[in-house]
Amino acid sequence: MSHAHPVTEQLTDLRRAAGIDRRVLAGRIGVRTQLLLQWEAGVYAPGMDSLLGWAGGLRSVVAVHPHSGLPILDVDPVGALTAVRQRRRLSQAEVAEAAGFTQPQLSLWERRRHQPGLRALADWAAAVGCDLVLVPALVGVAA
Repeated sequence: MSHAHPVTEQLTDLRRAAGIDRRVLAGRIGVRTQLLLQWEAGVYAPGMDSLLGWAGGLRSVVAVHPHSGLPILDVDPVGALTAVRQRRRLSQAEVAEAAGFTQPQLSLWERRRHQPGLRALADWAAAVGCDLVLVPALVGVAA
């Protein structure tokens, strides 16, 4: 059974509330309609570029929200998570172990050699005491 991530659910809800057809949004962000459907259903999780494109297509931002404090509104969740890890004086090895991936993989993401998918990004956020949240634009989303 597939389960969509809360950010995926929020993006799906935002699309529906704005009355935007899935085909229109898929065209806007440059993916097949079937793939967008699979993301919304939780069958597949988008990679980071796709996730940011999806949010941007709905005039929203995926933000890093520390468990204590305000969301970090940054167009780069990797940079925000790296900064949080460093501010909290956590090593890459500590974060990787807590998140369930390897330190070399985290290093590749932080150095922008590879990109994490949504699930890895969410696990990384949790390991540094944060959540991923969707922050809609202050203006309406046009269909």
